[in-house]
Amino acid sequence: MTQPDALPSQVLIKEAMLDLLKGSKDGLHIKDIESGVAKRLSLSKPQMEIMHKGKRTMLGYKLAWARTAAKKEGLIESTRSSFWRLVN
Repeated sequence: MTQPDALPSQVLIKEAMLDLLKGSKDGLHIKDIESGVAKRLSLSKPQMEIMHKGKRTMLGYKLAWARTAAKKEGLIESTRSSFWRLVN
């Protein structure tokens, strides 16, 4: 990270998300994924509050892309609206 308030790379965010999902048998809601990833990456409150567009945070935006990439790679699946888990 080059700036104090910058977020980690997309790769680190995706890895943290997958690691978090490993500990959840039934999957997690996207809000729980966001807070869990923030905790794993030791993100500060200002980092978590960086806005992307509208009501979406930059972390939420990056996590959405991380979920999309992981889904395309066959690593995760959506079990129901807003819930994600690892594919066995």
